[in-house]
Amino acid sequence: MQMKTRLRKRIKSDRGFTMAELMLTMLILVMVAGVLTAGVSVASKAYRKVVESANAQLLYSTTLTALRTELGSAKAEITCSSDKTVTYFSTETGYTAIVCGSEGVVFKPYLQNNGNGTFSEPKDDAEKALYSRPLVSTAAADGLVVQYDSITYDGTKKLFTIQGLRVIRAGEDADAEPLAGSKDEKSTFTIRAVNAQTEAE
Repeated sequence: MQMKTRLRKRIKSDRGFTMAELMLTMLILVMVAGVLTAGVSVASKAYRKVVESANAQLLYSTTLTALRTELGSAKAEITCSSDKTVTYFSTETGYTAIVCGSEGVVFKPYLQNNGNGTFSEPKDDAEKALYSRPLVSTAAADGLVVQYDSITYDGTKKLFTIQGLRVIRAGEDADAEPLAGSKDEKSTFTIRAVNAQTEAE
């Protein structure tokens, strides 16, 4: 009660506040502002991390769907020429390759078969526009890339096996901690080439 009376007298008084009282008020305001700034910074980092994780999960599932669609349409001449490259013939896109490199999974339709197990870029400008594009658009990727360790094909079962499918930040080492998926057997997927010709056992 005494404090209230003193405060009322101070407000009605012409003297105002002392320098010590003003300094103390300023110190309290600075401390409150510091706490708020730190809180906003922590919340902002947490928000960015959640958004990045959600984008990685979306990119992971979108890439898996795109791989199922593209590899599912493989019809003939299916070859895994290296651990990360598969070429095949599709009625929709002709000779096609799917390659996993440092920039992610790349889709290369309308290749020209040179007849000796090698392929080259098409000469037609309309087809060149479609040549060598990311399997999932870079806008959707938002600074993330999809990698896998290997892709194999079993002709007797008409099955592609993709191992180590994962999402990492662009520019990071391929062994970096993935944001989605993993490098172990949990990220091994099989995709059936439903239109493929069955190879003799």
